[in-house]
Amino acid sequence: MRMPLLSGLALAVLSGAAALADPAPAAPAAPQAQTNAERFEGRPEARISFPSSIRGFRVEREDGDDILYVEGPGRQWYRGELICFGIRDAEFAFGMVPITNGGSFDRFSRVVFTGVGGHDRTHCRLQSLIQLTQDEAVELGLRRAPREPAAAATPPSANPG
Repeated sequence: MRMPLLSGLALAVLSGAAALADPAPAAPAAPQAQTNAERFEGRPEARISFPSSIRGFRVEREDGDDILYVEGPGRQWYRGELICFGIRDAEFAFGMVPITNGGSFDRFSRVVFTGVGGHDRTHCRLQSLIQLTQDEAVELGLRRAPREPAAAATPPSANPG
């Protein structure tokens, strides 16, 4: 029995449509990367006893927030979330003046960032201040990884001569 051409073509179209309607199962979604804010959430608040011991700072924008990284005594790094008021971004600051309430630099402190020539000022308030581990400071590019211990030196080969 001969099948009419039209019905054979219709059968092919219908089988193709059935294949498209039942796609292969999708691969499971990859887990979302954890943001730094989520990563550091819940950590205890830190305090730098003497603001004059602050050795350096860096301001970065993470997930739309201004983040202050401060190097305190003993090459220890701290991370603070900022709320800033001013015309300029704190990211472009050349200088930092900590303003404390009671002497220590903590989440109740304020910071004034100055621009080129000291004319541009951005006023910020710390929302939080946490201490980073040495590994986190290396991972964030705040400090270099510790050097590997040198392998024991092998004595030069005895060369009879």
